[in-house]
Amino acid sequence: MSQRTPEATARAIELDRTGATKLWFHEADDMRERLGLVRGMLATAAMAAAMGAAVLTTFSAKQRFDLPRPFELDPRIRPLGPIPKDSSFPSGHAAASAAAADVLAHFDPAHAAHYEQLAHDVAAARVYSGVHLPSDVAAGAAVGHAAAARFT
Repeated sequence: MSQRTPEATARAIELDRTGATKLWFHEADDMRERLGLVRGMLATAAMAAAMGAAVLTTFSAKQRFDLPRPFELDPRIRPLGPIPKDSSFPSGHAAASAAAADVLAHFDPAHAAHYEQLAHDVAAARVYSGVHLPSDVAAGAAVGHAAAARFT
């Protein structure tokens, strides 16, 4: 991928590393500061439950579909960061991020655009990093949105 830049590569690696969980719990910490402990803890619990449901769903789907990752399809693609060992479809990072963003946006609508942008950035980073196809992250996001709907 000759279009990669050092800045975008560093950002993608960071989002790959933190975007499935750590980033979102940091966002929930910030949200609790704004909304207060009780509402903030309720939102954090709902977010964790939605993320868990999304990840369990993607784990099951990955086993069922067992689709190769982009770098397995095209040896010219050099993945960034650790090489995932599971299958590509659907993206667990995109699922967890969409679930977290939706739940946090429900409880903290003033920051909804911020959460949505973060979820988009995490999903895009997985494609940029060469570990997912756009269809993987689209399916993952759909799983995350469905999971969030059960907890909001």
